[in-house]
Amino acid sequence: MSQADKSTVDIDPEIASYLESHFPGEAARFYHPVKIGSTPEEANRGAQLVLSGVKTATSSASWHYPDGKLPFVGALSALIDGDGKPLAVLETKRIAATAFGDIDDAFAFDYGEGDRSLDWFRSHIGAWYREEAARYGAQFDHETDLICEWFELRCR
Repeated sequence: MSQADKSTVDIDPEIASYLESHFPGEAARFYHPVKIGSTPEEANRGAQLVLSGVKTATSSASWHYPDGKLPFVGALSALIDGDGKPLAVLETKRIAATAFGDIDDAFAFDYGEGDRSLDWFRSHIGAWYREEAARYGAQFDHETDLICEWFELRCR
């Protein structure tokens, strides 16, 4: 993806202002906010896992990118809570497209949820993706590619 492609992601002006206050002049690196989960409660729990350093990775399916703009190494994203309030800035450190069935123990651990095991990830996150797929009119199985993203907490 070229630098021009990265900068064309539409970001809410309030979130862009938040990112700019922490990383002035870096607008070409600004990316969609990160909200962990589908509900405000899940987002608040997920944010706390990130802020505590337990959660250092996340995943998304293609239907979560209707604009076609995927995360990229070096992207700066606001971590938001269940109310959409920015809490911190994350920097994407690594991206990998991986079939759900090929997710490994290391990613499940970095994902930082549940007991951090691969079994938990496949059971609980798999069920979440099946529900999400139905909501989006998509299919989900062990061959479905996920965009796996590792990030670093840059500032609060």
